[in-house]
Amino acid sequence: MRSAALPSNVAVEELDIATFGRLRTSISHFKRSVLRSVLFRMVPLIRYFLFAWNVFRLYFKLGKADIFHVINGGYPGADSCLAACLAAKAKGSRMIILSVLSTAYPRPKFFPFFEMSVDSLIKMSVTRFHANSMAAKRALTSERGFKPEKIVCIYTAIDTSLIEAKTKFGADDCINIGMLSAVLPSKGHSYLLEAAKIVRDRCGKKKVKYLIAGDGPYRKELEGLARSSGVAELFEFCGYRPGPASRILSGMDIFVFPSLQESFPYAVLEAMASGLPIIASNVGGIPEQIEDRETGLLVPPSDSRAIAESIISLLDNPGLMLKYGHSARNRVKEFFDIEVFRKKMKELYS
Repeated sequence: MRSAALPSNVAVEELDIATFGRLRTSISHFKRSVLRSVLFRMVPLIRYFLFAWNVFRLYFKLGKADIFHVINGGYPGADSCLAACLAAKAKGSRMIILSVLSTAYPRPKFFPFFEMSVDSLIKMSVTRFHANSMAAKRALTSERGFKPEKIVCIYTAIDTSLIEAKTKFGADDCINIGMLSAVLPSKGHSYLLEAAKIVRDRCGKKKVKYLIAGDGPYRKELEGLARSSGVAELFEFCGYRPGPASRILSGMDIFVFPSLQESFPYAVLEAMASGLPIIASNVGGIPEQIEDRETGLLVPPSDSRAIAESIISLLDNPGLMLKYGHSARNRVKEFFDIEVFRKKMKELYS
């Protein structure tokens, strides 16, 4: 409010300053939005340039090979891996194989042109795609439009001869329930915490402990969640331990893997080879590893109650634990052993 003692032009000056301030702010916002828009539109151009440079660089760096095999973590995965396929094609390789070891992602909604064009070049360059599960094969077809007849499914393998199967459960009258994975929200650790509360309320007289093996950015938050949920005394967070995973798995009686998305998790293969009964989410390629109620138990993702019910069913029936563990060991030796993998890769190369 203007004071009566002030000159009449003060209010006008205040109004002019305020208007100028708003105008300056609007100009600043406009400049920033234009800059963001220009940079956003330049991103695909930068990716095109870097990708072309990768192809050019690898063409001169790589030697010519009759069979050229690129192993990519997922799809699209690393641009350098895709560029290597194109460079090998330009070098005249007879067969180019691209391994995709994780579920393919859909193309981005904004500016998908870069990935669309690269996908077209990959279709023309790659002779065979190697997917490590049928789930990964389906994703390559549905998300990227690659022809299913060009995709060969060869499962990830494990050397079962190096792992001793467990034959006795519940040492010291305590059942140790464990999980081995990177500690990330997508791995579903929080659902095991919730399941532990249900198991404790239903089976309070049974001695049950939980082991979380692995490390990651979600660990501290998960430990805090265990404390706030009142189950911290049941859990041991042992972090990452170097050496064979079988050493950690040998201390478990039940293996739980409540992940929300997977292609073909190696941790499940390690638990199967160790002869452990397994409770896992029915996602991705996990149903290709575990036959429900034959070699383990499958549960819906994000379902703590289903995990708890499965744990309770095994606690109440030790013979079932032994049966599932034995069947899992036999299944991994028959379908996922390293010798099976070698045989199928030889067939692919020939």
